[in-house]
Amino acid sequence: MNIVNHFVPRGYDIHALDLRGNGRSPGQRGYINSWIEIRNDVSAFLNLIKQQSYTPLFILGHCLGGIAALDYCTRHPKGLQGVIASSPAIGKTGVPPVLWVLARIFNRIWPRFSLDNRLDISNFSRDPAVVKAFKNDPLFHTRGTARLGMEVRHVVK
Repeated sequence: MNIVNHFVPRGYDIHALDLRGNGRSPGQRGYINSWIEIRNDVSAFLNLIKQQSYTPLFILGHCLGGIAALDYCTRHPKGLQGVIASSPAIGKTGVPPVLWVLARIFNRIWPRFSLDNRLDISNFSRDPAVVKAFKNDPLFHTRGTARLGMEVRHVVK
């Protein structure tokens, strides 16, 4: 289901944020200095929406965005009607344990060290066409830096 095509005709506003290092946002793919940057970006984005929109506010995030959505709503639930976390990268992600060891080491000496995170994107959807669309999307990537890996691991614990 295309959420824009479904919800806009029903009177909902749709706004999108590309997290740092993802989508059309600038910066190294899969890199953040600190999770605080994500928290601040999401907060600023939602505050801007609250000033411009009068429809009920839901936050939806997919994968890393799902973690950001869950993190935000646990800290700032006031004003939210709900949260939708689509395939948040929590629990078993398919990232090999050796990559977590490398992330822990490189986070201290080379935080921008980047690898394919080997995230199992077949878990993104039960619909093979959706998984294929992710794989073919030029804005989608599976890069992860040592710093991002450790920041995410800290947040989801």
